[in-house]
Order: sequence, then structure tokens, then C-alpha cells
Amino acid sequence: GDALKTLADVPAPVDFVLLDGWKELYQPVLELLVPKLRKGSVVVADDIFRFRTALAPYVSLMQSGKSGFTSTSLRMAGGLEYSVYQG
Repeated sequence: GDALKTLADVPAPVDFVLLDGWKELYQPVLELLVPKLRKGSVVVADDIFRFRTALAPYVSLMQSGKSGFTSTSLRMAGGLEYSVYQG
């Protein structure tokens, strides 16, 4: 189904999010779930190197220090962005 509809009803708190679907939905899904995250929640985004251009805005946001996350890129398979919510 549509992730934005399906995840709209997920109850809080959310402790872990795996983003591994349509790349253009990574940021909208994250924005939907941020209010439900507790401090210390982990968000992992897959394929950040494989889809470097499409996911550059997402990675930039997560590493900006302005998103509420501490984040690093991991060189595993197609690349993972490992982010911890700081609140």
C-alpha cells in the first residue's frame, strides 16, 4: 500500500525505522514519523550510495545537524545512512 497512508496510523513511540522503498518517499516518510520517535530512536536508510543522486537531499538533511539527528554513512552493500534521533 501507500506508505504515507499505512504509516499515518502507526502508534507512538517508534524506536526503529528502516527506509528501503521508493527513494523519493524517504523524506516524507521520515517527516511523518519524526513526531512519533522517542529520543534515541534509530533510522536506517538503505541504498544511499546506489542511488546517490536521488538520496543526496535526504543524506544532506540527516547530516546537517538541523534535523534532530546524528547521522553517519556506512559503506555496506549499496550504502546505509545510520541516524539516531536526538529530539
